[in-house]
Amino acid sequence: MHEHGAPRPQDPRSPRPSGPQPPAGPPPGQPQGGPPQGHPGQPHPGQPPAKKSSVGKTLAWIGCGCGTLLLLATAGIGFGGAYYLGWFGPEDVYSAPQDPCAVLDTEAASEIAGNGENLEVFDADYSYAYGAEGLECVVHPGWGATSGHEVDLRVIVFTSRVDGLSKENGTEAAQAYYYSSRPESDGSESPDCPGVGFPLTGTRDGSGHALHRMDNLVLEVEVKPAEPDVQETLDEAGRTRAALDLLCDAVPRVE
Repeated sequence: MHEHGAPRPQDPRSPRPSGPQPPAGPPPGQPQGGPPQGHPGQPHPGQPPAKKSSVGKTLAWIGCGCGTLLLLATAGIGFGGAYYLGWFGPEDVYSAPQDPCAVLDTEAASEIAGNGENLEVFDADYSYAYGAEGLECVVHPGWGATSGHEVDLRVIVFTSRVDGLSKENGTEAAQAYYYSSRPESDGSESPDCPGVGFPLTGTRDGSGHALHRMDNLVLEVEVKPAEPDVQETLDEAGRTRAALDLLCDAVPRVE
């Protein structure tokens, strides 16, 4: 007999207590043991897909854009610097001046200089500045002349020269010399040379002066006033006209 009030052992054949009980195993369809299966990096079933970050792409685009701008800026500075230093410009057409007395009509110049026995015709050097090589044909009345005017014809060639990083362009140097040597004008219309154009004409220190530029070559004619004790045969306007006529005749002779 058992004492009254003591608990009785449960009969293993008796039914389990009623009510909800925790599951004894994994849910249906889930394999036994281990975490839920799936591909690495994929969300679990039932979870929303994670959004991919666009920060990396943005930084990559910014990097590419900055690199492109840097290359363009470098190229622009390079081309601009090269242009500023004179590496872009017209090429030299003439490399050296030719014989100026072969270009000048010496017979016409001799008539202007006078027909004395001591008439002189000779070549002279007329190098003007850095990058310029000039030759001059001089027709001089000579010693003992009583009348006439000295005639000078110059053929000056400016060649391109490299000075360190910069390059002096011959055509630009010739143009600078051409306009810096502009003679004084009397205000009249500039006469032209047929087939040549309108040279610069005028007077300078009493000399008749005419200039014409062809690329990196400058052709220049000067008819000077008479020396002391020598009679003038041409006034100032006549000297300018004579210089122009000699220039117009010389231009076609330049090769």
